[in-house]
Amino acid sequence: MDIIIPIAPHEYMDNRVLDGIQQLRIPHSLWIQESESKDVCPSKMDRIINARNQLRPKTTSDIVLCMDSDVVLNPILVHQALDQINKTPTVGMLGIPTDMDPGHVKIKCALVRGVLLRTIPFRWDLLRCECICFAKDIKYRGYQTQYLETDPICEVIDNERHT
Repeated sequence: MDIIIPIAPHEYMDNRVLDGIQQLRIPHSLWIQESESKDVCPSKMDRIINARNQLRPKTTSDIVLCMDSDVVLNPILVHQALDQINKTPTVGMLGIPTDMDPGHVKIKCALVRGVLLRTIPFRWDLLRCECICFAKDIKYRGYQTQYLETDPICEVIDNERHT
C-alpha cells in the first residue's frame, strides 16, 4: 500500500502520526510532499492540491491511503476500511472518519483505488473543495464513494498549524 501525505513547508511530522503509520503493520511506501510556500502560492487550497498532484504519479499500489499530516491513524479502522474496499470493487474512495469531520468523505484520511488516483487530478472550483471535486470525478468514472461508519475515529492533532 502507498501512503501519501502533503505537508506544509518547514512543518514537522508529529511522532504520533508516524507511530500510527507504523502500527498499521502493513507493508507500505510512504510518500511525503512539501507544498509551496505562501510567498510562491498564496492560496492554501492550491498549495494542498499541487502537493497532492505531485504525489499521484509516485504511487504504484492498488489501494492508496491519502492522509493529511495531522491525522493519527487508528490501525483497526484502516484494516476495516481495507477489508471493505477490497470486498467492494465498485467503491473508488472510502473515507475513514476523523474527529474533525465525521460523516464527510474527505481526502484528509481516505483509501483510494490506485488506478483512479493516478488518472484523476486533484482540483477545486469556486463551489466545491478538492474532496468533493475528486469524489465527483470518481463517480463520473462509474465508482462509488463511501464512508466507513464506525466508532472510534482517527484523531486530528493541532488543527491550527495548517495555514
